[in-house]
Parts: sequence; structure tokens; C-alpha cells
Amino acid sequence: MMAPADVTAVADPKGGAIRLAWTNPQIPNLAGTRILRRESAWPEVPHDMTTRGIHDDPGTLPGDAREFLDTGLRDEVTYYYAVVSYDQAGATFPAFVSAMSTAPYSSHSARSPCRNSEGCTMNPPSPCTGSMTTAAT
Repeated sequence: MMAPADVTAVADPKGGAIRLAWTNPQIPNLAGTRILRRESAWPEVPHDMTTRGIHDDPGTLPGDAREFLDTGLRDEVTYYYAVVSYDQAGATFPAFVSAMSTAPYSSHSARSPCRNSEGCTMNPPSPCTGSMTTAAT
């Protein structure tokens, strides 16, 4: 029995989510794959199989490429995952991956020039403090 292959975790640019992808091992007695998640450390396999499981994918086929979108995550937090294949006898075979959930991009974070009361552009543009240069209007 082998662990899942090509395991990746990519933060969603909209924030609050991480997309996990993997390929099931090529074995005939594959019973399924379970995703485990922790914030402070790697999931402990097999101890966390019931307490940290966030997704179960039973009955998947050997060699299938699979993915799961983990949503509702806090921004700017690193999440640690185990993608665990298990066989019909209950043996577990983990692959580990981590990713940081990103804060969503907003137009407010795009830096644009600030102007003071005299119409001068202030550099750096954000925050609105720093040296002033004359702006053409």
C-alpha cells in the first residue's frame, strides 16, 4: 500500500479556503481517502483519523486524481494536512502538506496616491504620510 501521490495545497486567492489535490495510490484494495487538518502541528495518524477528519472520500478508485476545497478558514493561518489513503483492513498511509490561508484581495489594499489639502501627491501613497511632490492637475 502506498500513500497518495502529487499532494498539493494551494490557498484560494479569494481568501478563507485552501484547495487540496492528490492522486490515489494504484492499489486494488483501496477503500478510500480521508483528509485530516490541524492548525498547530501535523495531524497524527492514525490517532486523528476520527477527531481531525474534515473530508472522507470512500470508494474512490485507485489512480484517480481527486481534489477537495477546504472552506471557512481563518485568513493568514497556516493549516497542516494529512491526506490519508486507507485499505479495507483499516491500514493507513498518509502524505503530508501545509498551506497558509490568504486574506482576500480587496481594492482598498491597492495603493493609490494620496493628496493633501493643497493638491500635492504624498509619497509613499499608503499610509498617507511622507514627503510631498507637486502633482500636475
